Amino acid sequence: IVFTTNGGVDWTDATTTNVGSTHMYGVSMSDASNGVAVGKSGQIVFTTNGGVDWTDATTTNVGSTYMYGVSMSDAGNGVAVGDSGQIVFTVTVSSEDTTTKSNSTIMYPPHIHDEVTVSINSNEEFTLNLKDKEIAMITSRVGDTVDIAISVVDDETSFISQIKLMTNFAKKPSGINSYFATNYNDYRQVSLSVYEWYQYKDDIKYDYGGTISWNEPSIMIRETLTNHGNVGRLLFNEEELIIVFSLNMNNVMDETQILTKIMDSTYMVKRSVLPFTLETLPKLIEKSEEIAENPIISENNESEFSIKSNKPMYENGNKVVITGNIPADSFDPKAGENIKFSITSPENEIILTGQFAPQLDGSFIFETFAMDSTWKTDGNYTFNLNFSLINSNLIISYDNSQFENVDLETRTDEKVVEPVVTPPVVTPPVVTHQL
Repeated sequence: IVFTTNGGVDWTDATTTNVGSTHMYGVSMSDASNGVAVGKSGQIVFTTNGGVDWTDATTTNVGSTYMYGVSMSDAGNGVAVGDSGQIVFTVTVSSEDTTTKSNSTIMYPPHIHDEVTVSINSNEEFTLNLKDKEIAMITSRVGDTVDIAISVVDDETSFISQIKLMTNFAKKPSGINSYFATNYNDYRQVSLSVYEWYQYKDDIKYDYGGTISWNEPSIMIRETLTNHGNVGRLLFNEEELIIVFSLNMNNVMDETQILTKIMDSTYMVKRSVLPFTLETLPKLIEKSEEIAENPIISENNESEFSIKSNKPMYENGNKVVITGNIPADSFDPKAGENIKFSITSPENEIILTGQFAPQLDGSFIFETFAMDSTWKTDGNYTFNLNFSLINSNLIISYDNSQFENVDLETRTDEKVVEPVVTPPVVTPPVVTHQL
């Protein structure tokens, strides 16, 4: 951000911007001192000294939505617009304005308090913030119940009439119900799992493909705000509605966004992208095979990293199962960091590489197959695991001898002549009759 004081002849870097390297798309100066700038990921800042210093807006109500334009009619009043139909406004009402315009009413759209709580099976809980720049990656398993709690607020002049939760976004399938086929995210994917809560009529729930089944959400309405650490804009006479959506994860689901759409009784709408993604992996199955344990010490020697394999030796076609646990002092589930791995052959060639997500408690399981097409030689293969500062190895043995080439027995090229058997000629007996 740069500013000028001589009609654009010279430009100077702003002393403080509070935007870092965020792309900024729009700016509006209502006078020589006051202005607002908007940009990527919901960034909104304002200046009161001609652009020398910029301050983050206290409450934006846009989440991480890209904002592309802003127009300020004066230092206290303006409108900003962004992606996916996002429109927000700011107003300043003085005591004089209230007296002279006593018959007018300022309407505010509903909004979500910044705090969002996610729990899995009621014991693993994450507290997130809509203003978080980093999106948390939360992983569940088939059979888990995921609860998502949000606090929705509107002013006294209206009430919350509808709250919609949308997830399981994917390419629009041909057989989806047409009523739900319009719930798009910013990537033009359609939500295949939707719950619509209504305050004064029956709820509507939908799932395409059986991935999620919905429990009835729990609701609590308060006229007085609870004591949140960071609740966003505070209005007079607000009504707070706390809703907990409950999802039963019935099938595997790729990593996906969670969106909400809130409507009040005056048909003002607020759409928000929650600050996390949700993925559902297959259910963990207890292994009947005995696990061979091989504890490994990480290279930095700060903590023990235990890795186990389900067999001490593998042959062609065997399933390889690697399990382990990341030390608690090295693991932060909110960071969303994946485990990187590689498998190296006895010839020191990497035959497989990739990454996978650990569980919320730091445990992990990795599965592959030892196949002759890849594991081509006998010997010790190295399973390398890298997570943050931890870099550990597990040695697993492979016996490929039964598939190695062997010499065939020498065969003769001589032809084998089958004997020809001639059936004997049988002469019928001659019978002589005496006269």
